[in-house]
Amino acid sequence: MKDRGFVLVNALVLVAALAAAAVFVLARAEEGRARLVAAQGAGQLDYYLDAFEAYARAVLDRDGGRGGMDHAGEDWAQAAPPFDLDRGMAQGQITDAQALFNINWLGDSTNTVARPALDALLQARGLAPRVAETLAEAVRPANAASRRAHAGLDPPRDPVGGALFMPRQLADIPGLSAQDMSRLRGLVTVLPGDSRLNLNAAPPELVAGFFPDVSPDVIRTQLSRRVRTPFISVDAFITAVEAGQGAALPEDFDAGRLSVGSDWFDVTITATLDGRSAARRAMLYRQSLPTGTTTRWRITTRP
Repeated sequence: MKDRGFVLVNALVLVAALAAAAVFVLARAEEGRARLVAAQGAGQLDYYLDAFEAYARAVLDRDGGRGGMDHAGEDWAQAAPPFDLDRGMAQGQITDAQALFNINWLGDSTNTVARPALDALLQARGLAPRVAETLAEAVRPANAASRRAHAGLDPPRDPVGGALFMPRQLADIPGLSAQDMSRLRGLVTVLPGDSRLNLNAAPPELVAGFFPDVSPDVIRTQLSRRVRTPFISVDAFITAVEAGQGAALPEDFDAGRLSVGSDWFDVTITATLDGRSAARRAMLYRQSLPTGTTTRWRITTRP
């Protein structure tokens, strides 16, 4: 009897162990399946984001800067309807990056109008003067003061200085609060330092900063025409400004920093699939065909 009882206990222990092992294996298998489904979903969301990005490039290629102009009335500037894709959707918006103040202009010592233009823009939008100085300091070569400021970050960083590559680097600049960042959104961007301001898209207070010898009211009056009739050239805008103020611009006025069209476009995209979501921001650079529009950088995020 004792032997049979011992055997029975051993059998029960073995069955329990096998059952526990089976539960463990099944749990791991379910975890693996869930990870596989999540990975497949993430990959599918990437395809959705890719689809809208490809659409944005095609729209810009089709437009091609018709007549050398880009303005808010063109097809690319209109909000695209949501795209139904398989089990989800994608939607996004193309915006003119050359309608914003390029932070890298502050690093060009020959660009004497950049800093006054930024000061005027930030003042008009209610930001403190220190914000302009903080941005200017960020694109200067690293020095002792900037190293001290970065040493106080968590974690500490070694500042590189010089030109920025993308707007997200603004978040790493000491002295800019979350509120500052929020208010700067839609006012500034990060592009190559030789980019030009698009007169057909930039806000009047920013354009006025590039015409320091002209009354801002004259600039606003002339820009009000672009809603119906975009300017076909920088010279056409200058002629209108000179007529509006009744005097010629100074001989040393630098028109080379202005344009009526754009090469750089910012694209924001969101996609959803079976309750999951993802977002992307990409910077597109448009060149003439056959090269066409290319993506210079993209950042994809998932909640």
